Parts: sequence; C-alpha cells; structure tokens
Amino acid sequence: PPAGSTGSGYLTLEGQAKLVAGQEQWSDYLLEATVMLKADTGNAGLIFRVTDPGPKPDQMRGYYAGLNARTLYLGRMENNWRQLAQVDLTKVEPKVQLGAWNLLRVAVQGGRIRVWLNPLHDDTRPRIDLTDKDPIPHGAVGFRAHSTTACFDDVVVLPVDVLGETATTVP
Repeated sequence: PPAGSTGSGYLTLEGQAKLVAGQEQWSDYLLEATVMLKADTGNAGLIFRVTDPGPKPDQMRGYYAGLNARTLYLGRMENNWRQLAQVDLTKVEPKVQLGAWNLLRVAVQGGRIRVWLNPLHDDTRPRIDLTDKDPIPHGAVGFRAHSTTACFDDVVVLPVDVLGETATTVP
C-alpha cells in the first residue's frame, strides 16, 4: 500500500500515491486544501470527481489539479493522463517554495473547472478557467502524489454556490 500518515495533524503522501474520500454522487463543489511540496521531483495536488479508483496512481476516472515548483497542471484521468491546461508558475507571484504551504482551490460546476493557486486578496481570478465539453459529471475528492513527497492540510469541501454569482459571471 502507498505510504501515508496522518499522525502529524496533516496527511503525507509519498512516491506514487492517492487517497480518495467523500461520495461518488457529489457533482458541483468547491474543494480546497493547503499543499506542501517536500521534494523537487514529480507533482502533487487534488483529485476530484473521482469514480472507479484503483490501487495504481493513474487508475481512476476523474480530474487532477496538481503542481510542482514550476508548473500548475489540470488534467483528466481515465486510467491514463490527458492534460487539459497548464500554467507556467515561474512567471507568477508568489513563487511556489519547497517546504511551504500553498493554497490550492478547485471549483467544478457542470463542465466548468476553475483552479486557483495562492489567490491574492486583490487578484482573485482563477489561474485556470476552462470548460470540458464532455465532463465527468460527478465523483469523490482526494489527494495525489506523483513521484514526490507532499503534505496536505486544511481540507474544505463545500457546495460550489458558496462562491456566489460574482465568481460565476465575468463582466
């Protein structure tokens, strides 16, 4: 089984690991957690709308929003990886530092997927905002590490409508 621990008050995943929680019936929601990267290898982040999870790291149907110190990724997983978007983090502030906590937030509503990383008070726009034309409609939430060690804390799952209309309409 993958190495994971919660004794420290937060979850640590190492190597190739994922942890799935919640209900497969969940459809539209906001998921956020703080993520700490402990190694400059691989990537780690949040999985959402997860169904049919298996023991291997890519064995699931759902989405993955993950990061390393240089890149933020959004992809679709159906027992394999298909990248939907990426953001070059070397060009944005604040920089992702190893050993520091980063706020990663995902909102899914129908086919629309938004991803925030360390949103600033004066700039709350998502780093990624796209619509999957054939979305995976529902699924559980979780965490994933791919060839790295990462810690996860401060996990929140809420109905997506907590964002209010200002977050769903662009002027």
